Amino acid sequence: MGGLVCQHDLDFIESVNKEIPHLAGIEVEFYDLQVIPSKIDPLYRQPTTDTDWSFVGPYLIEATVEKPVPAFTANDEGATKEEKTRVIFSRKLVEDIGMPYPKKGDLVKFWGVMFTIIAVEDTSPFWQSGQMVNITTDLIRHSEYVPERKIRMPVTLGLRRLRTNIYVGVNS
Repeated sequence: MGGLVCQHDLDFIESVNKEIPHLAGIEVEFYDLQVIPSKIDPLYRQPTTDTDWSFVGPYLIEATVEKPVPAFTANDEGATKEEKTRVIFSRKLVEDIGMPYPKKGDLVKFWGVMFTIIAVEDTSPFWQSGQMVNITTDLIRHSEYVPERKIRMPVTLGLRRLRTNIYVGVNS
């Protein structure tokens, strides 16, 4: 009993894990953060700290979502609201739809509200195989700077669309 797990067992567990979001999860929108160095240092030929960023997406995927927990803070400048939650993606489902793995800074939208990913963890290792079957993300939403402000609609001139599938924002 015990020992290493064969590929057949791993395939079975991944197929079961892929069905859990279909049964108990909801459809979420995932936006992948792309950071592009905007300037090259002429002396060292290295990217400078000035960067442009854009969000590619949305990728529609079913995931397990925890109910957001609000926390209110009041001070001399006013009141702010912060909501924290957790979203669990099936690794196999992420790979099947061709979505990039979630990372810090990406955006997730569900129930009409957008959250920023602040931490990512590979979870649910499958016994001794070391294979992870879930990707757990911690998310946050601040009331003073909501994530929706980071995404801009595609740039258009008149009726001609310059980019069709990239939502662009510039960090300046």
